[in-house]
Amino acid sequence: MLKAMTTLPVRLLALPVLALSLLLAGCDDGASEQVRDAFDAYKDAISQRNGDALLKVIDPQNVKHYDQFLQIARAGTKDQITRLPLIQRLYVLMMRNRLKPGTLRSIDGAGFVKLAVERGWYFSGDDMSDVKLGRISVKQPRASAVVFIGRFKTDARFEFVNVEGTWLVNDECLDQLIEKDLEKAAAALRMSEDGLLFRMESEETGKRVDDRIFEQPPK
Repeated sequence: MLKAMTTLPVRLLALPVLALSLLLAGCDDGASEQVRDAFDAYKDAISQRNGDALLKVIDPQNVKHYDQFLQIARAGTKDQITRLPLIQRLYVLMMRNRLKPGTLRSIDGAGFVKLAVERGWYFSGDDMSDVKLGRISVKQPRASAVVFIGRFKTDARFEFVNVEGTWLVNDECLDQLIEKDLEKAAAALRMSEDGLLFRMESEETGKRVDDRIFEQPPK
């Protein structure tokens, strides 16, 4: 449209463009700033390993997924687990390997998220330091923003939802990014995906892990 109007004087174009930009800014009604504040609070909670604070700024629908993973960790068969997407297998592996049997039986999704944040399992402050938001798109009651890792623009988007006037973060996009990285790493190392998960978990915890952990939950 602008190319077709290049014969008009630049000064005449500037006024309607400026008016449009002001109108669009007004329509946002400060939501973009509130979304960024919610994202900053989310990153602060992870950096400070404050599980309670994270649960206050994360979308409850996000947390429900961990309830599903816990159910599989408690009672899933090896066949059921190996059919899961890579990132979900990683969560089940962590739950079976790192949680005591009694904790695995009793904890819920919110409890797992809280514990994971406090123990640095979720993400670390260093992990999140380079994670940034691009331009925020708001369409009440939801918003989203492209994820940047440093200066690198990814194809993932952070999602946000406004619940009773409070913007909450849904970080499932990070699972998508991690899954892609794991797939690339497995291919580069010429390892099976599960083999890579077992190796990573063994190195992270100092406890040897292999495919037997998928056969049954800890007792």
